[in-house]
Amino acid sequence: MESEQMNVPESQCKRSEISDRELVRLVVKSELYNSQFFQQLPSLLGN
Repeated sequence: MESEQMNVPESQCKRSEISDRELVRLVVKSELYNSQFFQQLPSLLGN
């Protein structure tokens, strides 16, 4: 469901409704990014 929510900002960026910078900001603040990147970071670092 979270990935579906990211479709809206992507579509807005494609239509030039938001900037690339705003798209990145929204992605980084998303729960999807947090769960896939930050929660995996310790295992990637070997801790």
